[in-house]
Amino acid sequence: MGFWIFMLCMLLLSPLSMLVLGVLWGKRPPKERNPLYGYRSRRSFSSPEAWDYAQQRAGRFFLLTGGLLFPPTLLAMLLLLEQEIVVVGGFGALLCLLQCVPLFFIVFYVEKGLKEEFGL
Repeated sequence: MGFWIFMLCMLLLSPLSMLVLGVLWGKRPPKERNPLYGYRSRRSFSSPEAWDYAQQRAGRFFLLTGGLLFPPTLLAMLLLLEQEIVVVGGFGALLCLLQCVPLFFIVFYVEKGLKEEFGL
């Protein structure tokens, strides 16, 4: 049971982080361009307007994907409640990999929006 709780907490970190970043960047994006916090790319750094647009677009994406990932992750883990450690660990690793997919697509989504909006 202890390992199951650990895996549940670890697997919910990704959707919860996306939800938090979605709220932060969507409602209150970082005010100034900086190299440490926010959606950072060459296009997003090109102007203050592009920076704000990229933060809001990334925030919406994270809010949507975090909200979509949270319920199925929780449901899948509840179905594994009484399973062996090997099953919980293996399925947890697969869920973790699936949760990483949106992290790759955010780049294409935001960069496409920046290109369409600002022609950069």
